[in-house]
Amino acid sequence: MPSREALVAIVGEANVLEPPAAAMREVRWGTGESCRCRLLVTPTDTQQVAAIVLACNASGQKIVVHGGRTGMAGATVSRDNDLVLSLEKLNRIEALDPVGRTMLAGAGATIHEVQEAARAKGSLFAVDFGARGSAMLGGAIATNAGGHRVFRYGMMRDHILGIEVVLADGTIVDSLKEIIKDNSGYDLKQLFVGSEGTLGIVTRAVLRLRPITTSRNTALLAFDSFEQVIVFFRWIEARLAGTLSAFEVMWRPFFKAMTAHRGAVTGIDTEATLYVLAEAEGSDSERDGPAFLEVLEDAFEQGLVASGVIAKSEAERNALWAIREDVDVLMRLGDRLDFDVSVPLRTMPTYLEKVEGELQAAINECSLFIFGHVADNNLHLMTVRAGSFTPEERQRIKDIIYLPLGAIGGSISAEHGIGLDKKASLSLTRNPSELALMQRLKFCLDPQNLLNPGRILDMD
Repeated sequence: MPSREALVAIVGEANVLEPPAAAMREVRWGTGESCRCRLLVTPTDTQQVAAIVLACNASGQKIVVHGGRTGMAGATVSRDNDLVLSLEKLNRIEALDPVGRTMLAGAGATIHEVQEAARAKGSLFAVDFGARGSAMLGGAIATNAGGHRVFRYGMMRDHILGIEVVLADGTIVDSLKEIIKDNSGYDLKQLFVGSEGTLGIVTRAVLRLRPITTSRNTALLAFDSFEQVIVFFRWIEARLAGTLSAFEVMWRPFFKAMTAHRGAVTGIDTEATLYVLAEAEGSDSERDGPAFLEVLEDAFEQGLVASGVIAKSEAERNALWAIREDVDVLMRLGDRLDFDVSVPLRTMPTYLEKVEGELQAAINECSLFIFGHVADNNLHLMTVRAGSFTPEERQRIKDIIYLPLGAIGGSISAEHGIGLDKKASLSLTRNPSELALMQRLKFCLDPQNLLNPGRILDMD
């Protein structure tokens, strides 16, 4: 393994951290679990990343890659003998083309920094989620992150035009193109999007930007059944003619827990079955607001919505979004397990009914909180209990939530990736031929299994 002196020669003394300093960093969001490693390095450019990887390749040193460490699947958890490579200092916004609507950014830039840089030049970087202030671009690419606007703009892979990546042998692959159409052979960038750093380390990317929106209208709506939610979703999707950008659904236990902490919302039924946070973003600030109001008035007149409120200011909008985003409130309620699954809309009610029934029968004093980006099939489930779950109970909860997914064409991970935590369940929703191909790709690009070993697949 490369010596400390060799790493210092590559990145400088200030960019090599000893284990006690690395232990000050949390590696699993919301748990306080500390970083363990042999050393932690913070390179400042792609060439340094490549030199570190080359040295590790020569000595067989395992590498765990860090970004903002906001992931939910244990992908940044490391061992005492691992070298941790943090991309935090590759954080430059290097170029922005307002004509072509592209941006070249380093993997260490946060999503918020990317969003603000785009906005300053009159463009929109449309990927958005609650951890925007700390999640980094490289991690978002590695996990193919989603968020609130997937329904309208797509997942992270839909925002990547070009990529730069360091392979396991230290080779730098420069595919930093700025064009939308390129059918000249394999689309190599997509091989690394969603690969969780197991095939290569993304160091820079060319991002696709969108026209900036000048209006934003938000409503919190109450419904009596999931069927009403879906009817309204398809109805408002058509009525708003492409401007619907978010459709977040919250089940009653989640909504009540969040509003108990943040305060009640005046004007909405507090005993409804489900709640929807709907948001439309457009380009006509004078007309979009009245049009949004008219659409919702029609919905009320037709009986599509039980009750609701419309945000009249940015402060009111932020307060409504806080109900959906401030999920750390639930983390303080006790021991918990977090799940991020995809379920076809037509099977969502029966799937949730089965999950709720089996949890109630099998696990004492277990609360289930459900919310998610239902428009793109994504459900987040959080099981919480004031006292600790036993190891047997934790496995039983995973079985209850994961086992039905294969038969209904679902996925054990919608947007958080597989990491270490979901690896044992991957075969439930990916078939043997898919898993075999993943292993072949991993072995081809990283035969020593040096990059993020144990994530997604077991190779050793």
